[in-house]
Amino acid sequence: VRQVAPDILLIGNIGLAQVQTSMVPDLAAALDRVGADGLAVHTNPLQEAMQHNGDTDFSGSMERLRA
Repeated sequence: VRQVAPDILLIGNIGLAQVQTSMVPDLAAALDRVGADGLAVHTNPLQEAMQHNGDTDFSGSMERLRA
């Protein structure tokens, strides 16, 4: 992405429920691959609850964000 748009602010995005199963090194590698400047973690429990096969287990999420 950086080669195409070298001067834009680029933010990666992941859901809070996915943070539980994502490994920090994998996230860091993905951000490095696209040249992201940062990572946004979004929460949307209502959408997840209504979505077929939505991720509704947010337990431990805040602890993982702090780590």
